[in-house]
Amino acid sequence: MMSTRCVACALTIALAIGGSAPAQKDGGQDKHPLRRGENVPTGSIAIIDGMPVTEEDFFEELAQQQTRPTGVGLPVVQALIDEYLIVRAMTKHGISVSDEDVQAQIDAVSAALKARGQSLEEELRNNGVPMDLFQKKLRRVAALDKLVRTSGRIPADKPIPNLHRTAWLQDQRKSAKIVVPPNRLPKGVVATVDGHRITSKAFADDILVKLEDQEIAKTIEDILQEKLIVRILATRQLQITEADLLREWAYRKQKFNANPRYKGIPYEEIVKQQTGLDPVTLRSSLGFRVNTALGIIARSWFTPTQLKEAYAKHIRRFGPQLTCAHILIEASDVEIRQKTGISSFAVARTRAEHVLSELDKGVKFDQLARVWSGDKATKGKGGRLPTFTPERSIFEEAIVACAEKLGVGEVSKPVRTRSGWHLVKLIRKDPAPPLEDEGVQADLRRFLAKRVFSKAYSAAKIGIDFSRE
Repeated sequence: MMSTRCVACALTIALAIGGSAPAQKDGGQDKHPLRRGENVPTGSIAIIDGMPVTEEDFFEELAQQQTRPTGVGLPVVQALIDEYLIVRAMTKHGISVSDEDVQAQIDAVSAALKARGQSLEEELRNNGVPMDLFQKKLRRVAALDKLVRTSGRIPADKPIPNLHRTAWLQDQRKSAKIVVPPNRLPKGVVATVDGHRITSKAFADDILVKLEDQEIAKTIEDILQEKLIVRILATRQLQITEADLLREWAYRKQKFNANPRYKGIPYEEIVKQQTGLDPVTLRSSLGFRVNTALGIIARSWFTPTQLKEAYAKHIRRFGPQLTCAHILIEASDVEIRQKTGISSFAVARTRAEHVLSELDKGVKFDQLARVWSGDKATKGKGGRLPTFTPERSIFEEAIVACAEKLGVGEVSKPVRTRSGWHLVKLIRKDPAPPLEDEGVQADLRRFLAKRVFSKAYSAAKIGIDFSRE
């Protein structure tokens, strides 16, 4: 019989080999995100305008997304590797695990938890682990214990410390040739161990219990979008080429380098930080392929007449270009926030009026911003905000509408937003650049391309029928 401490370790290892505890299923706005829409043919999990998505398509994309540094799949891959190492060693040493062995482990775990006033069923439920999955993983723990005992260092009547289990696995990993992401692997493979392939399907079987329904649906929708946009290109005898992928990369890099906030920072470095991917791997991703296709549509789809009409219709996207500064007097009517020192809207309004009176006395706006503004990001810059246009702004509509009405150099009366009261000063107002401007035309083309695709996707006949079983 294992000690209470070692029993707890066994439970931990059993869950760890499974990758991690599953997530609770998402009960968001869409109650059935994995079963909806058109009928899906047998052998597929989704369909869009007659184009099916197979299980293999899904397993491959799921593995691609979740084994990135931004995903949650690398521990699952490691757990699958450990499982293989255990099974291989069992075969080598002629070791087997009986149902009685597994039940003995379960009984020991149950007894230890009961001694702490808990139950195994409760522990599994809290971790979201089905009993059958727990039994499968605990079978591997039982096998691992037998393998550790083959060293002869642990007497048969003594419990096995968790440290010995961990050391055995580490030794096996060191002696094996293991290839894992982000190294490139064959399609349908998430890792190799001495040439043995661990498949995307095996990975999916374990990772799915960790993911919410909406996360799974998002991966399926990524595949559907790529299939649709490739078909849209095909209607004009176009396709995504390596040259197109490189051109999209150059386009994004140029936009990045043109942003003064990123001056001196290599684009590749930012990509690596945000995605964990090298350029070649990123360019092969579905999301990048979809954006590349949008770039193809943007460059080849629209006539000069269409561009001229769209420019006139969406002129507020490009101008007037407004450069402002503001002073934020933070406010909230939520009592708990007021206890942290935030004023009520009524009190904050009085403070904003006081700041206005200081302006009337000749105190400079930027000086008052440094003293009074609650916007930490801008107060050190005299309250100066990034330049924006009416249809391309990160600010609340009240700020945008106010700025449009001001004359250059004019300061507004207090403007209320969710954050509090603002005093807005218009520093500069420039007209929209002409359509002939290279940046304007590139932006307009990309904007129209996205609308084309969005309209097509909204009109597409889509069905999803996915089972976690």
